[in-house]
Amino acid sequence: MVLFWICLALLLLTAALSAGLYVFVFFNHPDKHKQPQQYLSDEQYGPYRELFTSYIDEIAELPCKRIYIKSFDGKKLSARYYESSSDAPVAILMHGYRAAAAGDFAGILQILRKFGHNILLVDERACGKSEGLTVTFGVKEREDCRSWVRYVLRHNGEDTKILLYGVSMGAATVLMASELDLPVNVVGIIADCGYTSPKEIICKVAEGMGLPAKLLYPFARIGARVFGGFDIEASSAVEAVRHAKVPILFIHGYQDGFVPYSMCGELYDACATPKAMETFDRAEHAVSCLSDPWKYESVIGSFIKGLLS
Repeated sequence: MVLFWICLALLLLTAALSAGLYVFVFFNHPDKHKQPQQYLSDEQYGPYRELFTSYIDEIAELPCKRIYIKSFDGKKLSARYYESSSDAPVAILMHGYRAAAAGDFAGILQILRKFGHNILLVDERACGKSEGLTVTFGVKEREDCRSWVRYVLRHNGEDTKILLYGVSMGAATVLMASELDLPVNVVGIIADCGYTSPKEIICKVAEGMGLPAKLLYPFARIGARVFGGFDIEASSAVEAVRHAKVPILFIHGYQDGFVPYSMCGELYDACATPKAMETFDRAEHAVSCLSDPWKYESVIGSFIKGLLS
Protein backbone atom coordinates (compact mmCIF):
# COMPACT_ATOMS: atom_id res chain seq x y z
CA MET A 1 0.00 0.00 0.00
CA VAL A 2 2.85 2.35 0.83
CA LEU A 3 4.37 1.65 -2.59
CA PHE A 4 1.08 2.58 -4.24
CA TRP A 5 0.97 5.97 -2.55
CA ILE A 6 4.59 6.62 -3.38
CA CYS A 7 3.96 5.80 -7.05
CA LEU A 8 0.84 7.97 -7.07
CA ALA A 9 2.71 10.88 -5.52
CA LEU A 10 5.48 10.57 -8.10
CA LEU A 11 2.93 10.42 -10.91
CA LEU A 12 1.16 13.54 -9.64
CA LEU A 13 4.47 15.35 -9.21
CA THR A 14 5.49 14.42 -12.77
CA ALA A 15 2.17 15.62 -14.14
CA ALA A 16 2.28 18.90 -12.23
CA LEU A 17 5.89 19.62 -13.11
CA SER A 18 5.39 18.72 -16.78
CA ALA A 19 2.27 20.88 -17.04
CA GLY A 20 4.00 23.80 -15.37
CA LEU A 21 7.02 23.58 -17.66
CA TYR A 22 4.78 23.29 -20.72
CA VAL A 23 3.10 26.58 -19.78
CA PHE A 24 6.40 28.26 -18.91
CA VAL A 25 8.34 27.15 -21.98
CA PHE A 26 5.92 26.40 -24.83
CA PHE A 27 2.52 28.00 -24.18
CA ASN A 28 1.80 31.41 -25.74
CA HIS A 29 -1.58 32.93 -24.89
CA PRO A 30 -3.16 35.05 -27.68
CA ASP A 31 -3.62 37.96 -25.26
CA LYS A 32 0.11 38.09 -24.63
CA HIS A 33 1.46 38.07 -28.19
CA LYS A 34 4.46 40.37 -28.38
CA GLN A 35 4.18 43.71 -30.17
CA PRO A 36 7.14 45.44 -31.88
CA GLN A 37 7.08 48.34 -29.43
CA GLN A 38 7.78 45.92 -26.55
CA TYR A 39 11.25 45.25 -27.96
CA LEU A 40 12.42 48.56 -26.54
CA SER A 41 12.20 47.10 -23.03
CA ASP A 42 14.76 44.43 -24.01
CA GLU A 43 18.25 45.47 -22.96
CA GLN A 44 19.99 44.68 -26.26
CA TYR A 45 17.73 47.10 -28.17
CA GLY A 46 18.55 50.06 -25.91
CA PRO A 47 21.49 51.43 -27.93
CA TYR A 48 19.42 51.30 -31.12
CA ARG A 49 16.16 52.74 -29.82
CA GLU A 50 15.88 55.58 -32.33
CA LEU A 51 16.89 53.48 -35.35
CA PHE A 52 14.66 50.58 -34.34
CA THR A 53 11.67 52.86 -33.80
CA SER A 54 12.13 54.44 -37.23
CA TYR A 55 12.22 51.01 -38.87
CA ILE A 56 9.05 49.88 -37.07
CA ASP A 57 7.21 53.07 -38.00
CA GLU A 58 8.27 52.60 -41.62
CA ILE A 59 7.04 48.99 -41.72
CA ALA A 60 3.69 50.06 -40.25
CA GLU A 61 3.21 52.48 -43.15
CA LEU A 62 4.08 50.04 -45.93
CA PRO A 63 1.16 48.71 -48.00
CA CYS A 64 0.73 44.96 -47.64
CA LYS A 65 -1.77 42.18 -48.10
CA ARG A 66 -2.81 39.94 -45.21
CA ILE A 67 -2.68 36.27 -46.24
CA TYR A 68 -3.97 33.14 -44.50
CA ILE A 69 -3.27 29.46 -45.11
CA LYS A 70 -3.98 26.20 -43.27
CA SER A 71 -1.09 24.37 -41.63
CA PHE A 72 -0.54 20.63 -41.98
CA ASP A 73 -2.33 20.14 -38.64
CA GLY A 74 -5.25 22.47 -39.31
CA LYS A 75 -4.06 25.75 -37.80
CA LYS A 76 -4.92 29.03 -39.51
CA LEU A 77 -1.60 30.72 -40.25
CA SER A 78 -1.13 34.37 -41.16
CA ALA A 79 1.45 36.46 -43.00
CA ARG A 80 1.83 39.92 -44.52
CA TYR A 81 2.85 40.12 -48.17
CA TYR A 82 4.82 43.11 -49.47
CA GLU A 83 5.09 43.13 -53.25
CA SER A 84 7.79 44.88 -55.24
CA SER A 85 6.96 43.31 -58.61
CA SER A 86 4.98 40.27 -59.65
CA ASP A 87 8.01 38.38 -61.03
CA ALA A 88 10.53 39.23 -58.28
CA PRO A 89 12.09 36.62 -55.95
CA VAL A 90 10.21 36.06 -52.70
CA ALA A 91 11.85 36.14 -49.27
CA ILE A 92 9.94 34.16 -46.62
CA LEU A 93 10.78 35.63 -43.20
CA MET A 94 10.45 33.53 -40.03
CA HIS A 95 10.72 35.32 -36.66
CA GLY A 96 11.91 34.24 -33.23
CA TYR A 97 10.53 32.72 -30.04
CA ARG A 98 7.27 34.35 -28.90
CA ALA A 99 8.30 37.32 -31.02
CA ALA A 100 6.73 39.84 -33.39
CA ALA A 101 7.58 39.47 -37.07
CA ALA A 102 8.03 43.19 -37.70
CA GLY A 103 10.24 43.52 -34.64
CA ASP A 104 12.66 40.76 -35.54
CA PHE A 105 12.94 41.97 -39.14
CA ALA A 106 13.11 45.71 -38.51
CA GLY A 107 15.84 46.87 -40.87
CA ILE A 108 16.17 43.52 -42.62
CA LEU A 109 12.81 43.91 -44.35
CA GLN A 110 13.88 47.34 -45.62
CA ILE A 111 17.12 45.93 -47.04
CA LEU A 112 15.30 43.16 -48.89
CA ARG A 113 12.85 45.67 -50.34
CA LYS A 114 15.81 47.73 -51.53
CA PHE A 115 17.02 44.60 -53.34
CA GLY A 116 13.63 44.41 -55.09
CA HIS A 117 12.38 41.29 -53.34
CA ASN A 118 8.78 40.45 -52.63
CA ILE A 119 8.46 39.67 -48.93
CA LEU A 120 6.28 37.25 -47.00
CA LEU A 121 6.49 38.31 -43.34
CA VAL A 122 5.15 35.31 -41.44
CA ASP A 123 3.40 35.21 -38.07
CA GLU A 124 4.54 31.84 -36.78
CA ARG A 125 2.06 29.50 -35.10
CA ALA A 126 0.89 30.76 -31.70
CA CYS A 127 2.19 34.24 -32.53
CA GLY A 128 0.71 37.38 -34.09
CA LYS A 129 -2.47 36.60 -36.00
CA SER A 130 -1.70 32.91 -36.48
CA GLU A 131 -3.64 30.28 -34.56
CA GLY A 132 -2.20 27.91 -31.99
CA LEU A 133 -1.19 27.96 -28.36
CA THR A 134 2.12 26.11 -28.53
CA VAL A 135 5.50 27.34 -29.73
CA THR A 136 7.45 24.25 -30.82
CA PHE A 137 10.97 25.69 -31.25
CA GLY A 138 10.99 24.93 -34.97
CA VAL A 139 9.72 21.34 -34.87
CA LYS A 140 6.30 22.12 -36.35
CA GLU A 141 7.26 25.57 -37.64
CA ARG A 142 9.60 23.97 -40.20
CA GLU A 143 6.57 22.25 -41.74
CA ASP A 144 4.73 25.59 -41.72
CA CYS A 145 7.70 27.10 -43.56
CA ARG A 146 7.33 24.46 -46.28
CA SER A 147 3.59 25.24 -46.47
CA TRP A 148 4.43 28.91 -47.10
CA VAL A 149 6.83 27.85 -49.87
CA ARG A 150 4.01 25.92 -51.52
CA TYR A 151 1.70 28.93 -51.18
CA VAL A 152 4.24 31.18 -52.92
CA LEU A 153 4.59 28.77 -55.84
CA ARG A 154 0.81 28.53 -56.27
CA HIS A 155 0.28 32.28 -56.22
CA ASN A 156 3.50 33.72 -57.67
CA GLY A 157 4.22 31.07 -60.27
CA GLU A 158 6.11 27.80 -60.51
CA ASP A 159 9.29 29.61 -61.63
CA THR A 160 9.50 31.91 -58.59
CA LYS A 161 12.82 31.89 -56.75
CA ILE A 162 12.50 31.73 -52.97
CA LEU A 163 14.83 32.72 -50.13
CA LEU A 164 14.21 31.38 -46.60
CA TYR A 165 15.30 33.84 -43.91
CA GLY A 166 15.07 33.37 -40.16
CA VAL A 167 16.07 35.19 -36.98
CA SER A 168 16.69 33.35 -33.68
CA MET A 169 14.09 30.55 -33.44
CA GLY A 170 13.13 31.47 -37.00
CA ALA A 171 16.74 30.82 -38.03
CA ALA A 172 16.63 27.39 -36.40
CA THR A 173 13.29 26.82 -38.15
CA VAL A 174 14.59 27.52 -41.66
CA LEU A 175 17.67 25.41 -40.92
CA MET A 176 15.46 22.52 -39.81
CA ALA A 177 13.44 22.99 -42.99
CA SER A 178 16.65 22.66 -45.03
CA GLU A 179 16.51 18.87 -44.84
CA LEU A 180 12.88 18.65 -45.96
CA ASP A 181 11.87 17.88 -49.52
CA LEU A 182 11.89 21.51 -50.65
CA PRO A 183 11.31 22.45 -54.29
CA VAL A 184 14.29 23.59 -56.35
CA ASN A 185 12.78 27.09 -56.26
CA VAL A 186 14.27 27.50 -52.77
CA VAL A 187 17.69 28.82 -53.75
CA GLY A 188 19.18 29.67 -50.37
CA ILE A 189 18.81 30.20 -46.63
CA ILE A 190 19.93 33.00 -44.32
CA ALA A 191 20.05 32.08 -40.63
CA ASP A 192 20.63 34.96 -38.21
CA CYS A 193 21.55 33.85 -34.65
CA GLY A 194 19.99 30.40 -34.81
CA TYR A 195 20.48 27.66 -32.22
CA THR A 196 21.71 24.11 -32.75
CA SER A 197 18.69 22.28 -31.35
CA PRO A 198 15.61 22.89 -29.20
CA LYS A 199 17.05 20.73 -26.43
CA GLU A 200 20.34 22.63 -26.33
CA ILE A 201 18.78 26.09 -26.21
CA ILE A 202 16.20 25.11 -23.59
CA CYS A 203 18.91 23.67 -21.34
CA LYS A 204 21.21 26.64 -21.94
CA VAL A 205 18.51 29.17 -20.98
CA ALA A 206 17.53 27.12 -17.93
CA GLU A 207 21.14 27.06 -16.76
CA GLY A 208 21.36 30.81 -17.30
CA MET A 209 18.38 31.22 -14.97
CA GLY A 210 20.09 29.14 -12.31
CA LEU A 211 17.77 26.16 -12.81
CA PRO A 212 18.82 22.48 -12.85
CA ALA A 213 18.52 21.95 -16.60
CA LYS A 214 19.38 18.27 -16.66
CA LEU A 215 16.79 17.54 -14.00
CA LEU A 216 14.00 19.66 -15.51
CA TYR A 217 14.48 18.91 -19.21
CA PRO A 218 12.85 15.43 -19.17
CA PHE A 219 9.73 16.95 -17.59
CA ALA A 220 9.70 19.72 -20.21
CA ARG A 221 9.87 17.06 -22.91
CA ILE A 222 6.97 15.19 -21.34
CA GLY A 223 4.99 18.45 -21.13
CA ALA A 224 5.63 19.14 -24.81
CA ARG A 225 4.42 15.66 -25.75
CA VAL A 226 1.34 15.52 -23.51
CA PHE A 227 0.11 19.12 -23.66
CA GLY A 228 1.72 20.43 -26.87
CA GLY A 229 1.39 17.33 -29.03
CA PHE A 230 4.98 17.21 -30.27
CA ASP A 231 8.39 15.76 -29.48
CA ILE A 232 10.95 18.46 -28.81
CA GLU A 233 13.68 16.14 -30.11
CA ALA A 234 11.93 15.37 -33.41
CA SER A 235 14.20 17.81 -35.24
CA SER A 236 17.54 19.52 -34.77
CA ALA A 237 19.06 22.33 -36.80
CA VAL A 238 22.59 20.97 -36.51
CA GLU A 239 21.49 17.56 -37.79
CA ALA A 240 19.29 19.05 -40.50
CA VAL A 241 22.09 21.07 -42.10
CA ARG A 242 24.10 17.89 -42.55
CA HIS A 243 21.47 17.00 -45.16
CA ALA A 244 20.80 20.49 -46.53
CA LYS A 245 20.53 20.96 -50.28
CA VAL A 246 20.90 24.75 -50.70
CA PRO A 247 23.60 27.33 -49.81
CA ILE A 248 23.35 28.77 -46.30
CA LEU A 249 24.59 32.05 -44.83
CA PHE A 250 25.08 32.00 -41.05
CA ILE A 251 25.05 35.32 -39.18
CA HIS A 252 25.69 35.76 -35.46
CA GLY A 253 26.53 38.47 -32.97
CA TYR A 254 29.73 37.76 -31.06
CA GLN A 255 28.26 39.24 -27.86
CA ASP A 256 25.08 37.13 -28.04
CA GLY A 257 24.11 36.25 -24.48
CA PHE A 258 21.00 34.27 -25.37
CA VAL A 259 22.01 31.95 -28.23
CA PRO A 260 25.76 31.37 -27.74
CA TYR A 261 28.03 32.40 -30.58
CA SER A 262 29.60 28.94 -30.40
CA MET A 263 26.36 27.44 -31.74
CA CYS A 264 26.88 29.29 -35.01
CA GLY A 265 30.27 27.64 -35.38
CA GLU A 266 28.75 24.21 -34.75
CA LEU A 267 26.09 24.82 -37.38
CA TYR A 268 28.62 26.11 -39.90
CA ASP A 269 30.93 23.15 -39.39
CA ALA A 270 28.05 20.67 -39.77
CA CYS A 271 26.61 22.26 -42.92
CA ALA A 272 27.02 20.06 -46.00
CA THR A 273 26.27 22.66 -48.69
CA PRO A 274 28.08 25.82 -49.91
CA LYS A 275 28.14 28.09 -46.87
CA ALA A 276 29.33 31.37 -45.45
CA MET A 277 29.55 32.73 -41.91
CA GLU A 278 29.61 36.38 -40.83
CA THR A 279 30.26 37.66 -37.31
CA PHE A 280 29.10 41.02 -35.94
CA ASP A 281 31.57 41.74 -33.18
CA ARG A 282 29.53 44.24 -31.14
CA ALA A 283 26.11 42.66 -31.57
CA GLU A 284 24.06 40.97 -28.88
CA HIS A 285 21.17 38.65 -29.68
CA ALA A 286 19.17 39.42 -32.85
CA VAL A 287 20.54 42.94 -33.32
CA SER A 288 23.33 42.37 -35.87
CA CYS A 289 21.45 44.40 -38.49
CA LEU A 290 20.92 47.27 -36.05
CA SER A 291 24.52 47.20 -34.82
CA ASP A 292 25.97 47.73 -38.31
CA PRO A 293 23.27 48.19 -41.00
CA TRP A 294 25.78 48.97 -43.77
CA LYS A 295 27.85 45.84 -43.19
CA TYR A 296 24.71 43.74 -42.80
CA GLU A 297 23.34 44.96 -46.12
CA SER A 298 26.65 44.25 -47.83
CA VAL A 299 26.89 40.74 -46.38
CA ILE A 300 23.42 39.56 -47.32
CA GLY A 301 23.57 41.45 -50.61
CA SER A 302 26.68 39.57 -51.71
CA PHE A 303 25.17 36.24 -50.66
CA ILE A 304 21.87 36.85 -52.44
CA LYS A 305 23.61 38.11 -55.58
CA GLY A 306 25.50 34.83 -55.73
CA LEU A 307 22.26 32.86 -55.41
CA LEU A 308 20.45 34.73 -58.18
CA SER A 309 23.29 35.20 -60.67
